Amino acid sequence: DNSCPTLGTQYWMYTNLSLPVISPWTPWTVDGIVGEETAGFFVKFQGISLVTVHSGGHEVPYYQPVRALALFERFLDGFWTDDDNVSLV
Repeated sequence: DNSCPTLGTQYWMYTNLSLPVISPWTPWTVDGIVGEETAGFFVKFQGISLVTVHSGGHEVPYYQPVRALALFERFLDGFWTDDDNVSLV
C-alpha cells in the first residue's frame, strides 16, 4: 500500500546490501486465480528475498487471503530462498 512503499526497501537492498542478485525482479502467480493474475513480485538476493503482494495493504491475510497463504506456503517450501540461511523481508 502507499503507506509502506517498497521503493525505499528496494533501493536499500540493491545499494546498501551489495548482495548478488540470484533471481531478478519477477512476477509471481497463484494457482487457481483466473487467468494466472499477477499476485505480486519477488527478487532473490544471496541470503535474503523481497516479496510483494498486490493489493495486500497492511493486512495481507485479510485483504488477500489466497495470496497470503500461497506466499506463506512457498516460504515454508523454500521457494523464496536460494540457500538454507535466507530471511524473508
